[in-house]
Amino acid sequence: MEFKLLTPDKQVFSGEVELVGGRTENGSFSLLSRHIPAVMELEPATLKVEGEKGTRRFVVHGGFVFKERDDTVRVLTREARDFEEIDPAELSDRIDELEDKLEEMDEEEAGAEYGKIQSELKRARLNMGLVGNE
Repeated sequence: MEFKLLTPDKQVFSGEVELVGGRTENGSFSLLSRHIPAVMELEPATLKVEGEKGTRRFVVHGGFVFKERDDTVRVLTREARDFEEIDPAELSDRIDELEDKLEEMDEEEAGAEYGKIQSELKRARLNMGLVGNE
């Protein structure tokens, strides 16, 4: 089946796969060829795709899975990263750096910059939690 993993900024992955697996609030799922059409809301979790070239995992920050009649599967998410590209030590350093920045800032004076750093810290912590659970 044709699989595409998309964020608002880019296409993270595209290719032929045999299985797509992930997690929704109702539990884990696996999609195979000829699966009935479906729309599912993803939880932040690891998304697994298996194909001829092996298994790949991606960290996704929620989103939606669309399984079409023509065996096309699309995942739309706010953010997705290839699991193998995430360095836990580097991510931990980035979290520490962002936490230090927030401690030094005055929320009222910094305004939008403070909110931007908070958002980045939240995403980094989510990535760390997902990578750490694998």
